[in-house]
Amino acid sequence: MLHGWNGVKPYSQNRRALLLRAFSVNADFQGKGIASKALCVLDAFINVHFPATTEVILAVNHKNTIAQHVYEKVGYIDYGTRVMGKYGAS
Repeated sequence: MLHGWNGVKPYSQNRRALLLRAFSVNADFQGKGIASKALCVLDAFINVHFPATTEVILAVNHKNTIAQHVYEKVGYIDYGTRVMGKYGAS
């Protein structure tokens, strides 16, 4: 799910950023590269539909190391910003 400013502001002061959270792949299809492929086309999707965007922020539970690995594998960088959420730090 992509969020605009209201979702972004706990993570960044960049009003031109989008926040991606609640990104998941059905358990039956995990481990097949689907998440990586989807993340690789995310920038193109955002460029077409949200051309003013200058930053994409990913929110993932800090304990979800598998998801963090996928994000880093496709080029996203963990800058260490943590926000406490309903299920812990993300």
